[in-house]
Amino acid sequence: MEDKFEIITILILLVFNVIVFGILEFYLAGRKNKWIGLLIPVLSLSFLVPLSIEFIDEFSEIPVWENSYGDETLDDVKIYFGVIDDGSGSPAAFSDLQVKDRNSGEKKWYPMEFDQQGNLIGGKEALKYKASIEDLSQTDGFFTGKSLSPKAMKWEYVKGGEGGRYRRQLILATLYIAVIVFYFIIYWRMRKRVCRRETIASIEKRRKIESL
Repeated sequence: MEDKFEIITILILLVFNVIVFGILEFYLAGRKNKWIGLLIPVLSLSFLVPLSIEFIDEFSEIPVWENSYGDETLDDVKIYFGVIDDGSGSPAAFSDLQVKDRNSGEKKWYPMEFDQQGNLIGGKEALKYKASIEDLSQTDGFFTGKSLSPKAMKWEYVKGGEGGRYRRQLILATLYIAVIVFYFIIYWRMRKRVCRRETIASIEKRRKIESL
């Protein structure tokens, strides 16, 4: 409820901003001085840049998964993989197997594939840890299908219910960009009008001089 109220408030302020500053931009962009018309678009752009940076920073902090499965130590490596549940505790997606070298700290990701009975049937590298993976995967039920890369897991998280806040921020950021583009369009259209007006005035002035 609070999120909806926040979004509605932001949208109202955004519409108010567009109306007030849009009218002001029409006036400023239509002045003889071409630079003054850039004031509102540039100020709006300077506001968007830190907003975009903040969004990117927050997005980069999105956890790749909600639950981590495993911390098995085998042959000087640790294996584990992540899971996104569907809200009821059942796995909706799971990541590639992550293998971390305990000495160097190097991490590698290997795709996995389970059959309908929850048995690991691929891939080649993951099968080296088959018994341990199945012990981990069958702790809370079992997994079927193929694993997702860390990047795909992140997007899966964002698409899910837990990623709603990030989707809202993305929508708002898009709206901010649209508003800035709107201001620049106004500036462009008004400058064309001013140039046309000055051209006509120049032609009229030349005609008057020639008629003398």
